[in-house]
Amino acid sequence: MKRVYLLCALCLSAAVGFGRQANRELFCVLPFSPKAETSSSIEVAVTIDQQSPVIGCGTAVTLTASVTGAAELSWLRNGEYIDGATTNTFVANQSGTYTVIAVALTCQAQSQPVEVIIESPLNASILLPSGNTACEGESVELQATGGNAQWQWYFEGIAIPGATNQNYLAEAPGSYGVVGNESSLCASTSSLVQVVINPLPEVTLVWDGSPTICADESIVIAASLSGAEELEWYYNGASVLIGETTFAASLGGEYYAIATNVLTGCSSETNSLTLEVLPVQNIAIAAIGGTSFCQGQSTVLELINGSGSVQWQASGINVEGATGSVLHVSSEATYSAIVTDENGCASYSNNVLVEVLPLPTTALSIDGSASAVLCGNDDELLAQAEVGDVYVWYASGEVLPGEVSSTLLINEPGEYAVQLTNEFGCVAVSEPLFVEQYGLPQVMLEPSGTVTLCEGQTLYIEAVSNAANQFEWYADGVLLSEEFNGYLETSEAGEYTVRVFDESGCDVMSTPANVQLLSVDTPVITDGGITDDGQLLMVASASGNQWYFNGEAINGATQSTYVATASGAYTVISIEDVCESALSEAFEVVISSIEEYGETLLVYPNPCTDILVIEGMSFQGLPFTVYDAAGRIVLQGLAAGARTQIDVHELHAGMYRLVLPGGERVTFSVVR
Repeated sequence: MKRVYLLCALCLSAAVGFGRQANRELFCVLPFSPKAETSSSIEVAVTIDQQSPVIGCGTAVTLTASVTGAAELSWLRNGEYIDGATTNTFVANQSGTYTVIAVALTCQAQSQPVEVIIESPLNASILLPSGNTACEGESVELQATGGNAQWQWYFEGIAIPGATNQNYLAEAPGSYGVVGNESSLCASTSSLVQVVINPLPEVTLVWDGSPTICADESIVIAASLSGAEELEWYYNGASVLIGETTFAASLGGEYYAIATNVLTGCSSETNSLTLEVLPVQNIAIAAIGGTSFCQGQSTVLELINGSGSVQWQASGINVEGATGSVLHVSSEATYSAIVTDENGCASYSNNVLVEVLPLPTTALSIDGSASAVLCGNDDELLAQAEVGDVYVWYASGEVLPGEVSSTLLINEPGEYAVQLTNEFGCVAVSEPLFVEQYGLPQVMLEPSGTVTLCEGQTLYIEAVSNAANQFEWYADGVLLSEEFNGYLETSEAGEYTVRVFDESGCDVMSTPANVQLLSVDTPVITDGGITDDGQLLMVASASGNQWYFNGEAINGATQSTYVATASGAYTVISIEDVCESALSEAFEVVISSIEEYGETLLVYPNPCTDILVIEGMSFQGLPFTVYDAAGRIVLQGLAAGARTQIDVHELHAGMYRLVLPGGERVTFSVVR
């Protein structure tokens, strides 16, 4: 260990506190210098215990100073004092050159410098910018990351000579790693990556036949695939097809393919094949007299040039026996000719479309049907011809002047026809249409006009006709799909008509029968109270009523009221026009009688609401008593004469007994 000594001389003059020693001299002595002759000397030395350089791997390092004869220390970095650094240890967290100065009184010593290097910690890893796979003949780029460092690449655990750059191109398959700052305390080793080098596809092209063909022919080139390859075909260096395993070649020249393994993406070029194409003749056919004609006509086709054997075709099918240069045709088809030369190469002519133009469709119809009957003297028929360009109408073989449209109005019987020329100029005449004339059938409804139908009843309507054999019934103008007889039964209001047809197809519609549906409300009998003549019964309808007693009609009882004088069930019906209502609910009238002193007493109405009447008492002042169902007296009084009215409107609804002085009693009820 080196020591550094500094020698200094200080002469002290007399001062307070030194006394007799004020004239002494003090020297700082270096050990390698001759010892100064002095009365006093101090030896000062300082060293840093660590050897330079001192390396910290991502963390601070501790420096230690050894001092001789010093009272104070000061640490410096790069020649600059470090504030507060005055102990014999110092934690350095920055790179730089560190020294220590030791001070004793006025003498000082400085240590040798020590270099401190604080390195950033590495985290070596390998990036694969383009993945870890490549094709044979290519390489995989490896990129070291993790900090600034000196790198060393390894393959299968062995250092690769000269591979010290940050990037490395791997051409062989296997395991690769990298070490950063290998000789440093901060050395870092990456994880291993696997590099895959995929083989190139091996595909061979072969002919499916002879490599010499005639023009307009083709030959299939097949590829012998050994794996998951996809082909891109090339003709004379230009791409022509992608994705197919075969290629139909028809042009002379060089063919090859680029085979790509769809799993690895590796491509290679196949072998090449050269195709020879023999020429063919340029032949043609032409039509003599045109290529279209009306049905029943014909035309002639002729081969213009070409030598060799000839075969005519119609729509791709050989025409039997057609081997000459001329062909007569009368049917529609696409015609062509094939000429085969001495090399066996077939030449194909142009196609000629021969059209057979249709004749006009000349069917006639009357109002959309084929029937031709005039019904009645005022009937008219509209004859309709098929679509055409020119129309000529005939009646009994004579042209009808001015009739040139697609329709003809017929109002006389006879024989009619039409000559039609279509857009192609083809002419045809229709079959004759015979028109006959008949009279109209007659029909009437029974009943007809306005008919009143009571609700719940059924009306029978009959169609009376002189010649009908078919019927169509209508309700409010709508055809009744299930009514085709000569009569109709209905229970609904509406306007009813019938259409009748005779055997000639003539028809006529009847005048309507207007059916009105009448509903009469069921009357309700209400209590009109007691009158001098008896129990008054009432209904709402003012007239058109019929009263019944115990189910028997009461003669002359047709008003809105009726006075009942006998016990029994009273009912009533209401009558409107010819319709009757349902029978009302029965109204029970009870008129009670008792024998008293040989005379008949009448007590009514029973039940009652407000007034109870007693008739037949022979004298006034006869007492009476009314008891309730519990036997309690609820009402007493004296008879007023032969006809006495008892007011019971304050009595509650229920059963009561009327008792007279002789012991006669009558039970009656009060209703509310």
